[in-house]
Amino acid sequence: KNYKHGHSRTKEYRAWCHMHERCSNPNTHNYDRYGGRGISVCERWSGERGFVNFLEDMGRAPKRSYSVERVDRNDHYFKENCQWDSAVTQGNNTSRNVFVEYRGAQMTVSEEARELSVSRRHLAKLLKTGMSLDDALKRVSKDTRLNYKPKEDLRRPRIFLLPL
Repeated sequence: KNYKHGHSRTKEYRAWCHMHERCSNPNTHNYDRYGGRGISVCERWSGERGFVNFLEDMGRAPKRSYSVERVDRNDHYFKENCQWDSAVTQGNNTSRNVFVEYRGAQMTVSEEARELSVSRRHLAKLLKTGMSLDDALKRVSKDTRLNYKPKEDLRRPRIFLLPL
């Protein structure tokens, strides 16, 4: 008999199901980056009461956009190694990231582009050609300024008429 928990249509339940799928089903997209690398789900979060235990340990996702993140991406899914995180945070923790060091801080190309308000795609493309980070940032900043066109309505003063 299946255990009834009343959460089958929730974000948390979908996250729990996807976590198990990535780790145990070789036909699942990205299995090679999870189960194929030996990543598994702890015993407490598996089986008949697995979801209830998962929800008890993790709690509800703080926002709809959050999903389960492993703190150490080379370790398994268990309470001490998992947390709810945003897509931006998770995107900075993938094995596909390219890290750069700029002004003494190490960060991903995406983080650097976001911090400097430049195009991530353009910056990454220039770095792939072998351009130094300093030269790429100068080029991206210059290109960004040259292509910047303010919206028409932002250049016109706004006049509001208030009823008498």
